[in-house]
Amino acid sequence: HGTHVAGTISAINNNGIGVSGIAGGDAAKGIKGVRIMSCQIFSTIKNGDGDFEGAIVWAANHGAVIAQNSWGIMKEYAVDMTDTPDSQKAAIDYFNKYAGCDNDGNQLPDSPMKGGVVIFSAGNDSMEKGFPSSYEGCISVAAVSGDFAPAYYTNYGEWVDIAAPGGDAAKGQEITSTIKDNKYGKMQGTSMACPHVSGAAALLLSYFGKKGFTCADLEEILLKGANPSLIGTAGKKMGPYLDVWKSMVYGVQKYKREDNNPPKIETDYKGDFKFRQWESVSIPFHIYDPDKQDATDVKAEIEGRARLEKNAKEDDIYDFNLECKLVSDYDPKKVKIIASDVFDMETVYEFKYQVIENRKPEAVKSIPDVLCNGKTEVSGIDLSGVFADADEEPLS
Repeated sequence: HGTHVAGTISAINNNGIGVSGIAGGDAAKGIKGVRIMSCQIFSTIKNGDGDFEGAIVWAANHGAVIAQNSWGIMKEYAVDMTDTPDSQKAAIDYFNKYAGCDNDGNQLPDSPMKGGVVIFSAGNDSMEKGFPSSYEGCISVAAVSGDFAPAYYTNYGEWVDIAAPGGDAAKGQEITSTIKDNKYGKMQGTSMACPHVSGAAALLLSYFGKKGFTCADLEEILLKGANPSLIGTAGKKMGPYLDVWKSMVYGVQKYKREDNNPPKIETDYKGDFKFRQWESVSIPFHIYDPDKQDATDVKAEIEGRARLEKNAKEDDIYDFNLECKLVSDYDPKKVKIIASDVFDMETVYEFKYQVIENRKPEAVKSIPDVLCNGKTEVSGIDLSGVFADADEEPLS
């Protein structure tokens, strides 16, 4: 169970083996993924017989800033419970306040965040309770199936903060991840949904974490970016649905990075953007982000019949295309190409193009008469220099 959860968070990405963890880095590029600290909290299978409090305090004191908890108090206990035990609340509060900090609550120099986030699975008893997950100091995670409907087993309620993929065996859907003995296996449960959220939190923290970044900032980015429109009704209140990309966009809008560079718009074309009516024009523009962000948005405002089209073979090339023979209006036309990155930093490239009206060829030299003698003699005349075209078009 624990190995399966860990794989969803941190299985190495891009190594051609098995599954990919949400925060598993990129092996091909040498980018390391999240680091995991495994802390045993149960000495037996029976719930409550262990030391969650000691484990989470120890983790906070030894550098952890995200506490991933795919466990909870089972139905036979929860039906009679009305609140999370005070000792567990105190341990969660301690992690929230002191993770990533010194004894005085100041952010440690090597920590990406001040304070910690505690993430709990909501529980698999299909009931409107969950402990400790319903405690306000936690981010509680319910499970949805592949069609974004609540999984049949998931706990639910107003206290649920977010939902994520947990699998639904009744629909033939389960979560594949790592298991012990170097194997892979399928499981379902809010235990499988919870590491999706924990992995997303780690991924977001790897991008935004820095001095002054707080656990409240991370929670806001994670939850504000979640997508409430994807949850089915089914009478269960599940919270919004995890959407890592939208969380990233929300975060970059709020925390515009000072070291960000605007996109680049470049072309090797050296002409004056004046074209003959018989031409078909395609001018490539290289549009890219020097910070290697994949979210560069490109749009164009173009007068006339010209258009900007994405090159089919090269991701960063956009072609300015114009078929001049279709043009009947020969006044100069404005073009504006706009590229923006995920921080809404824009670059604008403006120019005017003009299609020059066609002029007909002219006869500039007379052709002499030809007298044939009526026999088999063949006469020829050199027509070079007889016709000229002011537009320098090829003549036929």
